[in-house]
Amino acid sequence: MATFWKRKQATENPGDTPVSAPDEMTRRAKRQGDSNGINPGEPDVLEAEETLDEDGQSRLELRQAGRTKRRSALRFWRRSKKNDTTLRAESEDESVDAWAGLDFYQPRGAVLRESARKASKGRYAPIERGALTTTRQAGILNTALLAQPPHTNALAIGNDTLTRSMLTHDPFSAYKRKEITSPSVIILGVIGSGKSSLMKTVYVDRPLILNKRRVIQIDRKDQMGEGEYGELTRAVGGEPFKMVISNTNPDRTVLNWFDRSIIDVIGRERHLILVRALIERAGNGDMLDKWETEALRIAVARTIRLGEVDGREVTLNEMVPLLGNVDNVEPWGDFSTAAKERMHQAGLGLRFVLQRTISEEMQGLFDGPTSSHVNLNSKLTSFDISQLPQNSPSAGMVMAIAQSWALGRIQKERGWLTYFNVEEGWDMVSGPIGRALKEQQLLARGLGLASVTAMHHIRQVNESDEGRAMLQEPQTVHLYRQEREEDVQACIDNFGLDPQSAETLRSQPEGHHLLKIGMRPEIPVAHVRSDFEVGITNTDNAMVGGQTRSEAA
Repeated sequence: MATFWKRKQATENPGDTPVSAPDEMTRRAKRQGDSNGINPGEPDVLEAEETLDEDGQSRLELRQAGRTKRRSALRFWRRSKKNDTTLRAESEDESVDAWAGLDFYQPRGAVLRESARKASKGRYAPIERGALTTTRQAGILNTALLAQPPHTNALAIGNDTLTRSMLTHDPFSAYKRKEITSPSVIILGVIGSGKSSLMKTVYVDRPLILNKRRVIQIDRKDQMGEGEYGELTRAVGGEPFKMVISNTNPDRTVLNWFDRSIIDVIGRERHLILVRALIERAGNGDMLDKWETEALRIAVARTIRLGEVDGREVTLNEMVPLLGNVDNVEPWGDFSTAAKERMHQAGLGLRFVLQRTISEEMQGLFDGPTSSHVNLNSKLTSFDISQLPQNSPSAGMVMAIAQSWALGRIQKERGWLTYFNVEEGWDMVSGPIGRALKEQQLLARGLGLASVTAMHHIRQVNESDEGRAMLQEPQTVHLYRQEREEDVQACIDNFGLDPQSAETLRSQPEGHHLLKIGMRPEIPVAHVRSDFEVGITNTDNAMVGGQTRSEAA
């Protein structure tokens, strides 16, 4: 590395001027010679001196060796000025490369200024040379960074309350990047915490502006005689499908259990599981025994075969008389009379359940072919179940049939990514319907359908039910305020939260929640809405006498 000499201030002789390194070295040699009574510029004097020192060397030899060393240092300085990255050890006899065999990408350490003129003026600061880097490596410069930057191919949700930065997420994009293993979403929160606003904006309104995105909404909340999504559905060119219990209402919508779209896409085996789950839900959740299951299997198979022979779509009404009918059933040909009687009794029990629920309590919902106006022509499809009885199993049954029907239509119209949104959706993750829909999850994922389920708290799902395990399947979890201690602890245990998040879950204000994405730590989020979204999330007109108020549930 080059060595530079600081400018010497003139004190004794005002006429002194800055000197370079060689001149300074020459002057030092001259002063050293003068101190010994010898003038270095007089060779005769040097040659005349033969005085010996204690070691037997003449003073002349010592001075000649000193001059040789000074000349060697001067040559070294000149070489280092030409190339300060190569150092060589030099002697009088041979020159050896001290750095032989080493390969450097660039010189190590700071590079000093090479100009003697600048050095003489006191400019000794190293030359700062930039290093190759990227914006990802530059992240270390922000020591307050708490989370990775948001993705650009995602939808805005709100602000990270810790970093004050915008937070974005899209389950489909995250699934494609393999950040999560399932695009399904679950939203939990007490009434008034803001979960409905999140669903209506992030999972309904905002996806509609994207290409090849659509939403199927189960509209459960009554808003002045119809579901809360009615106006928004009409705004995008659709019309809500009104699910009402009536045989005379011309606007009613019928969903057929034996719709060909359902059977073709999920297959006969899953279709049988679905029909069994619907009957169990209609019978207050009582599971069928092996005799009832066999009676139902034969009746479903005979009904489908009847449609294949006649070349038409069969309905649930055609299956009901076949339950309990043991005549001409080939698989039962070798049954004893007692076994056939028991099978007859099992079939009759199922027939009674369907006649009571389908023909009386749910008339007009499932007792015919699927209505011709039921389609996916609009980007927003709404099944309005707001007028169904609150405690009736009919709502959960409509959810199950609607999702199965949607899979059939999506299979025929590939290339779209679809959200299937359900509020008060505990039926979708628990009980017989939850078990049946679980069988369709892999198929739904392959067809680009993601379920978005909103619930109040985990206690809506029985702890002994396998639905608790199904709650772990969604990889995008929005957790709003939880008031009961058991609900707070259940969220921490079920979704793998940091135990220190318990206090946050208890005290979150309206519109704030914890967002858990895959295995990443939970993020505190403040949901942000536009002025338009504030208007469409107003669902409390009836409560506040027609005044506008922001969404509370």
